[in-house]
Amino acid sequence: MTESEESARKCPGPNEDGSGLCGRAVYAHAGDIMVCQTHHRQYKKDGRLRPIRRVLDSDTSCTGPGWQNPTCDRPAVHWDLTTMPYSPLCKGHYNQKRAALRKGSGGLSPIKPTKMKHPSLTRDECGRKRCCVCEKWLDPEQFSPGGRSTDRLSAHCKACGNELRRMRAFGLSAKQFKEMIASQGNACAICRRAFDGIVNKVCVDHDHACCPGVRTCGECIRGLLCNNCNSSLGWFKDSVEAIVAAIGYLETWNDSRLLIPAHPRGPGEARSTLPRPSERISVVGTE
Repeated sequence: MTESEESARKCPGPNEDGSGLCGRAVYAHAGDIMVCQTHHRQYKKDGRLRPIRRVLDSDTSCTGPGWQNPTCDRPAVHWDLTTMPYSPLCKGHYNQKRAALRKGSGGLSPIKPTKMKHPSLTRDECGRKRCCVCEKWLDPEQFSPGGRSTDRLSAHCKACGNELRRMRAFGLSAKQFKEMIASQGNACAICRRAFDGIVNKVCVDHDHACCPGVRTCGECIRGLLCNNCNSSLGWFKDSVEAIVAAIGYLETWNDSRLLIPAHPRGPGEARSTLPRPSERISVVGTE
């Protein structure tokens, strides 16, 4: 079979991009030419030959705009017949195109990725869970208990949870928090005990006279303290007078400890010459 005879057996109708030959096997006459079966149905309907939409393969991706990528890359289910050549679109972008045609304005916009149905139950091959903030696969022990999730674990890891709480309460970013720890030598600003993150945890101290609640303006942060020092300042209500009185109280007690007998007082023994609490307090007040 010669090349001319072979081309005569192919449909000369327009192909997918609107130019060239269809290339399908001829079926019947459409006027003076032989066309394929699909073009023959078009010709019988309105006497015109139009490009035929190619059947979408399962691996055909949407060419619409992506959320974080240039293209959507979702599986395509429809053709965009308003472009030439035809563009494959996913269901979401195809609905956008139909709405834009009805309104006469607008175009395709990125589609936000849909959330997984049960993301809290998703595990990798090592049994690790993915944090929704840092997107790292971590052991389930790195997540705090959370009653609202399906697996009863928080959606974000403990480290990201601490960063989110510091940002909401104090307006401290992770970078600013690390810089503060480094400026204090990774130790409490009062007792100078090193932070270990387990027993001696880091607490952000702020001026309660400025912001008495849990959340602060971010301008009254004083420093980083351990849990014991931070709780002590809270019990003293940030009162300098009360702290000075406590210091005098301890100094008076240490000075009077030499007067305490070496053994417990027995029957008939004289009382200790240790001053009474009221006398010790009065001595502190006079200093």
